[in-house]
Amino acid sequence: MESNLSNGGSQGNGHSGNGSGAGGLLRVREVATLLRVHPNTVRAWTSLGILPCYRVGPRKDRRIPADAVKTLLEAGPV
Repeated sequence: MESNLSNGGSQGNGHSGNGSGAGGLLRVREVATLLRVHPNTVRAWTSLGILPCYRVGPRKDRRIPADAVKTLLEAGPV
């Protein structure tokens, strides 16, 4: 599976990774697209500790490190 992690996860939506860490931070929807799962699955995985996340902004939106997504992709099916 080819992933879009090399550019910080930007997928042409007008937003780009914020440059934190080596690969930047991805939004829940971006991670869900890369992993071909529903966004609620990504949220559950962050709650269970399968994927690390940062909570940002007043709404406490999740941001997932691109490196963690890459590691999960390399590890195979969850």
